[in-house]
Amino acid sequence: MSDTQTSPIRLALIVPCYNEAHRLKLGAWHTHLNQERDDRMVFVNDGSKDATPEMLDGFAKRHPRVEVVHLERNSGKAEAVRQGMRRVLAGGACDFVGYWDADLSASLELIHDFMTTLDRHPEALAAIGVRRRDPEHKVHRPAWRRFTSWVFAQAASAALGMRFRDTQCGAKVFRRQAAEKIFREPFLSPWLFDVEVLARLIQFVGRRQARRAIAEVHLREWRDTEKSRFFSQYASQAPRDLLKIWWRY
Repeated sequence: MSDTQTSPIRLALIVPCYNEAHRLKLGAWHTHLNQERDDRMVFVNDGSKDATPEMLDGFAKRHPRVEVVHLERNSGKAEAVRQGMRRVLAGGACDFVGYWDADLSASLELIHDFMTTLDRHPEALAAIGVRRRDPEHKVHRPAWRRFTSWVFAQAASAALGMRFRDTQCGAKVFRRQAAEKIFREPFLSPWLFDVEVLARLIQFVGRRQARRAIAEVHLREWRDTEKSRFFSQYASQAPRDLLKIWWRY
């Protein structure tokens, strides 16, 4: 990635990947990189067992602003994102860093909304996606998932001491100085780390300033993919991990 040292990078986006070969829409990432010359992408292969590593390596060969980080074993989304963040923050300069779901439940076009929000609110250190269904927001989610997400948001808000409409959306962008604090140490929870990200940010700026430091971005569109690893594999552990985060912060 030699050109990242000479070309200015405005946004570096981390994309955690675990067995994503069947739903990696590399064409969409290709289009975005061609349109956004100031963006860099870091795909983190989290010990995938399918063709994901080969697909990512092939894609990186076509794009000098794409890097692939391979983790030897599956460590969970939290550590995959953190490893990607540490790689970016230790490298060349960039103004913003974020992470995005590999399945593109949120279109890459929505990145502009996050950047615009941070540009308009210089006091904000983070922009977090909110999946809200109404006539102006095309959010397609099954009713059961909307309900469980609402219940979890209430529990997470109680643990954080602040009201959040959506903590688990996999689209978040941070100013570099905030990311350096948030992603320095490993997370307590491998999947519930989105809540811990907010807890660390609140701890960093202080509760009084936290509301101004965290800007919510209502996603214009969102479509759930065919499976949700969080609900199918991790939901039973969520209460315990939420309690651990509440106790720690």
